Amino acid sequence: MRSAIFTICSCNYFHYAVTLMKSLEAAGSDERRYVVLVDEHYDPSEFVHAAFDTVSVKALGIPRAGRFCFKYGLLELNTAVKPSCFEYFFKLGFDAVVYLDPDIFVYRPLARIWEHLFHNDAVLTPHITSPLVDGYKPDDLDILRAGTFNLGFIGLRRSPEASAFIDWWKGKLEDECIVAHDKGIFVDQRWCDLLPSLVERTVIDRGPDLNVAYWNLAHREISLKDGSPWVGNRPVVFFHFSGLVLGTSRIFSKYENRFELSGLPQAVSSLISVYESRLRTNGLDRYAGHPYGFAFFSDGRTKVPEILRIIYRTKPEVRSMMPEDPFDISHDPLFTKSLNAFVDRKSGSPVTLLCREVVLHRSDLFPNAPDFEADGGIAPASWFVGVSKLLDMDDKFVAPVSNALAKLPLTKSASLKIRLRQIAARIDEIGRLSSESCDRTAKSFPERVFLKAFGNVRRFLKQRTSESFRRKVKCRLFGARYARPVSGVRLGHCRQIQPQRQLGLNIVGYVCAESGVGEAARSSARSAFHSGIRTAIIDFRQECHSRMGEEKPKSTSDGIDNAITLLHINADQMMEQASLLADGFLSPGYNIGFWMWETTDFPDKWIPAFEHLDEVWVASTFCLETIGRKAPVPMVRIPLCVEPETPALLSRDELGLPRNGFLFLAMADFLSTPERKNPLGALEAFHRAFGASSEEVYLVLKVINSEHRPEIREVMDQWANADSRIILVDGYLDRLKLNALVNQCDCLVSLHRAEGFGLPIAEAMFMGKPAVATGWSANMDFMNPDNSLPVRYGLIPVNRESGPYAGNRGVWADPDVDHAAWQMQRLVSDESLVTRLGEAARKTIREGYSSAAIGRLQRERLEFIHKYLLPGCAYRVRG
Repeated sequence: MRSAIFTICSCNYFHYAVTLMKSLEAAGSDERRYVVLVDEHYDPSEFVHAAFDTVSVKALGIPRAGRFCFKYGLLELNTAVKPSCFEYFFKLGFDAVVYLDPDIFVYRPLARIWEHLFHNDAVLTPHITSPLVDGYKPDDLDILRAGTFNLGFIGLRRSPEASAFIDWWKGKLEDECIVAHDKGIFVDQRWCDLLPSLVERTVIDRGPDLNVAYWNLAHREISLKDGSPWVGNRPVVFFHFSGLVLGTSRIFSKYENRFELSGLPQAVSSLISVYESRLRTNGLDRYAGHPYGFAFFSDGRTKVPEILRIIYRTKPEVRSMMPEDPFDISHDPLFTKSLNAFVDRKSGSPVTLLCREVVLHRSDLFPNAPDFEADGGIAPASWFVGVSKLLDMDDKFVAPVSNALAKLPLTKSASLKIRLRQIAARIDEIGRLSSESCDRTAKSFPERVFLKAFGNVRRFLKQRTSESFRRKVKCRLFGARYARPVSGVRLGHCRQIQPQRQLGLNIVGYVCAESGVGEAARSSARSAFHSGIRTAIIDFRQECHSRMGEEKPKSTSDGIDNAITLLHINADQMMEQASLLADGFLSPGYNIGFWMWETTDFPDKWIPAFEHLDEVWVASTFCLETIGRKAPVPMVRIPLCVEPETPALLSRDELGLPRNGFLFLAMADFLSTPERKNPLGALEAFHRAFGASSEEVYLVLKVINSEHRPEIREVMDQWANADSRIILVDGYLDRLKLNALVNQCDCLVSLHRAEGFGLPIAEAMFMGKPAVATGWSANMDFMNPDNSLPVRYGLIPVNRESGPYAGNRGVWADPDVDHAAWQMQRLVSDESLVTRLGEAARKTIREGYSSAAIGRLQRERLEFIHKYLLPGCAYRVRG
């Protein structure tokens, strides 16, 4: 029986295909192997490999291939060609053919699959063999929507029954290979739910060793034997890394939250790590950024709007007015004869054919999308221009409409009306995206829209205190049914102020506190001062238990005299101190919160804190993701500037440290909860690395506020008493002495469970010190294997008794102590590694986190706020 194995991918996924095919080769597969490349405008010589043959999608002989490829986006097209591939390989003379997704890795020969196909016509694997009822995603309903069988694997034998099925399947995918759960369709997959009914000799292999993936991993216990995965007492044949997010093992797949919230098994984390390494070896950096050829028209520059694919697929009249190959624009490069042709040139309507079709298509989703003839075409044209950016529409299609609008003789009132319609379109689309991305059934659609809306409309409404005026504007934008007051949204709340000519910022926070929150406020002050922003520093001390020994940054005044205020007060404290803040610390103009959070779940009980703010700044991508999931206001990442002052340094003798030997440093403020900072993890890693060693190596454990957790302090004392190389330093040090301590040590160790920024790590790296730190959360913005030693981890539920994290539903990291110990041993034994990492660390922080670099980010955002978002600003209406 002649057999073949193939996969399908575009150029940007070629490294996955190479990894799959090399795994088949290593597993002893002697079948012919093929990669079908679904792409255009690429150099074929870059996509050849000794482990397989590459087949162009054009070689499949798909009738009217240009039209077929134009109908679908990347995901849809890569699945729509699957039956044509089977047909192609059967025509080549193969008797049995197996398809595998490119993100599969094969560990064992597929002997059982070939045995099935020797006696049968088809073989499939089910998504699940037990219910998913633990409350995580995906659940049973998600599996029903996706399909009973996972089409990342399918095997077919050449037979009359299988050929008849392929013909039927190919016909269905001609126009209906789409993601449309409301229609019961999920690309190619749902159609194959009928395969066992249409092909009598179909085998459904329920074996737990096939197609192991995020959807069935909850029902399989994975272990490693000699580096290979086993499920129970059976070796895994192939593992499916579907939806894997590269660069972090925080989650298994972007399509699930089961293991993000409950933690990955250690064996699976190891498999992911090895798999990522193979992807990099097989060309990840070379191929991942390769542009998708079918995303562009034939000029290679004009992007095909995704919404146009839908219109083209569903509207025969649009297909008929485009060329046989719709990608070809050589005879109409500006689309003036097709998509950009005005539908009623005689009347002067600014509506083009594409504009009309987009409005008609969107009217199915939005009852408030205007009729394409409304106001002589002004209403639909304005709506189209407003939504064009969110639809990723190329300017070639937008410019004719916006230019036509600009040429119309309009009054100021009419121009404003056009601008409001454009903004309304963007808010409509934002509301749709919000409702599609999360199941927020607790709020109505208009409430979601207004919670997501920000910028010009929000500022415009806040200037007016008249309820009747706000009602009129909402009626005009969203229709009469949206005119009722929306709960939870501040409209007309702020006092109106006159805009200032000079850019200014009030910084409110614990600016004298010897803590991370205090240093964050001082960091903002330093970078603002460096960028020339007028600053007023206001010391806020309410309910702060840290020592107030830091010097207050220089200030232009002590009052709230600037239009914009930045509050370095976390959400929980803003809730507790709301009345005090409202009485004298909030600006009448624009208020920004600077918040940190360290788990994957931002507490619902703190959401009312957003009510005091116009936007929130965060210091890291991690906080942007975690807080941003629930934020009804804009979120902006503005990191901390890291420039610890290091004057003439104190010696080790002056600091009471060993004169010789390698010094590791770990730090923890018990007010930041020892469960999160995890100083005991650093002690355990040091003991495992050097417990029986005679080398001169020490661990300096610097802590403050340990009296708040005497039981943990007692454990640390026991460690220190048992090992003279553990040096416990308890209590506050002044800033210069603390910086000198960091600089005299050789490496910073942080086996934290989560960080909102990771300031101690960044400060040590600024001084050229390598860091051994948990490879999860905010510190991974500036840590990587080239400038530090990230530590592997799993994810575990948050300790619900841990201070502000009590009752939290999120997860955080559980660092691998053995891996940390190994990293520490590497540094002690390799002086060149210490030097190389230290130099790279210094460069990373000094270039990317200087006051100049962060000051530029601050200034750019503040200038935007000052120009466009402040009440009373002179915003120019285009047109």
